[in-house]
Amino acid sequence: MSLALANIHPLNLNTKQDAHHLALARAAIALGRKVLKDNPPPSTFAGGKTHGTFAQEPDGDEDAIAVKETTKVNRRELELRHLSTADARIATLERVVSEQMARVEKLRRDGHDMPLSEETLRTFEANLQLMHDHRDVIIRTIEEIDFGL
Repeated sequence: MSLALANIHPLNLNTKQDAHHLALARAAIALGRKVLKDNPPPSTFAGGKTHGTFAQEPDGDEDAIAVKETTKVNRRELELRHLSTADARIATLERVVSEQMARVEKLRRDGHDMPLSEETLRTFEANLQLMHDHRDVIIRTIEEIDFGL
């Protein structure tokens, strides 16, 4: 067996893959935190308007009122689609977290050093929490749309 092949071990391949996944998860967490920071909670919309162009609408303009109501319905439908997407992504990440937990347990049972695998698991869990937080924002937005806020 050549020296190059002797250095390749399944654990080394998993460690490289784990490091790559960890880097991707950290980037996702950073992006999630930025998105949540940059987007105000739904309750901060001025006057409950669904779109800034309606803030200056003239009183009694039936067309503007009809457009605003249509926009509210479309906004609700959009938020429901966002909720569906968030639910699907959460389900996927919950499966990934579960699989990573199993990997960590297997490594622990087999006596391997596993700080990278444990850190990857913690990163996945942090990402999952951010996804749940984002889902909560979507739900609050839908509730505020339903209550006319």
